[in-house]
Amino acid sequence: MFEGSEKIIDVSLQAGARGLRERPLVFWQTLVASCGAEILSVEHHDTCIAFILSESSLFVWDHRVRMLTCGETSLSPCLIKLIETLGQSQVAVASYQRKNEYRYQASLASFDQELSLLRQVIDGKGYRVGHIDSHHHYLFLAYGDNHHGAAPATYELLMHHLDADVTERLRQSSITKLQVRTLLNFQTLLPEFTLDDHLFTPFGYSVNGVYQQEYFTVHITPQVNHSYVSFETNIMSPQKLKQLTAAMLSLFKPESWDVIAVNQQPVEHHVAEASHSTCSIVSEQHDTVQFNHYQRNDIRLCCETL
Repeated sequence: MFEGSEKIIDVSLQAGARGLRERPLVFWQTLVASCGAEILSVEHHDTCIAFILSESSLFVWDHRVRMLTCGETSLSPCLIKLIETLGQSQVAVASYQRKNEYRYQASLASFDQELSLLRQVIDGKGYRVGHIDSHHHYLFLAYGDNHHGAAPATYELLMHHLDADVTERLRQSSITKLQVRTLLNFQTLLPEFTLDDHLFTPFGYSVNGVYQQEYFTVHITPQVNHSYVSFETNIMSPQKLKQLTAAMLSLFKPESWDVIAVNQQPVEHHVAEASHSTCSIVSEQHDTVQFNHYQRNDIRLCCETL
């Protein structure tokens, strides 16, 4: 079973640091390869470079880089490599997050082990948000010397166990990128965004969208067991986020979903047939991370022979 949930690293640089977009392509190819992935597509925009990877996405701005990988990739060593290459003194804010895994991965270190390694290159704190025995996220957050700015705002919608009719359609070998784009309806929802997408074999889909300073990325894993979709953006408009979230939930009809909001209020979802739980943390630099979990009350139980 493929592990769709992403690991994410995010590094913002101090003012005056060398611009990240000045780095050559080989720099990013080497970084991506260090975690077991490769670059499939590159789009240059006025504000950032957006990469589609064999395992999710990479966004590079002048003074910020954000990388998402899924599957069996290991991303904390990649964050260590990035900090060591750029220089710890150049880092303003660095973060690493990963969700609890559904499939045990012998190659993936525990979060406590990752914390020990990360703290050898930059001082930071580890957090866990969510349910103790169910959906939860691990987060490492570190700040550079004399930095008092906020971490970048992000909004993540993570959907699990999707509608069977939609996932069956997305697993069809004849489906095209245009058909998936039409299904997602981003041309209507986000018409100003420039899109770059990729269909995977035997199935799976990724898309990056960029407009001025805003971005979004979607990754779909329509497998039979534990189908999954992630949507992430830095769009700040509550009205737009509410519209996008409603459209995603209406299309994929997940049995459960998580909303993770960093330095912004998460969109309120009033789903009558779903239960809702929430928790939040505030970092030493007053960054807020709020985790919301929703679960439909009529979900099916699973019995299987292992």
